[in-house]
Amino acid sequence: MFVRIVVTTFAIMVLAWAVLVRASDGAGPPRAYVVKPGDSLWSIAAEQYPGDPREGVWKLQ
Repeated sequence: MFVRIVVTTFAIMVLAWAVLVRASDGAGPPRAYVVKPGDSLWSIAAEQYPGDPREGVWKLQ
């Protein structure tokens, strides 16, 4: 009986792991941006990433 419980628990854990670590859709295609004179990292982030530009700065770095 103990062996059956251990094997069943192990099988459930393996199945849960397989579901959780499946491949994602990825990051998507890269976006090109031509840096113009006067552009800063913050201005590019504010233009390309809506909302809080700090997240955009982090992604661009």
